[in-house]
Amino acid sequence: MLAPPGPPLHNPKGSFRHLHRLYSIK
Repeated sequence: MLAPPGPPLHNPKGSFRHLHRLYSIK
């Protein structure tokens, strides 16, 4: 899985939730 440089890497859970939200909007 590719993680965007936006969210911090030290918070994978937060990033995953953020990605899920972005994908949900799509």
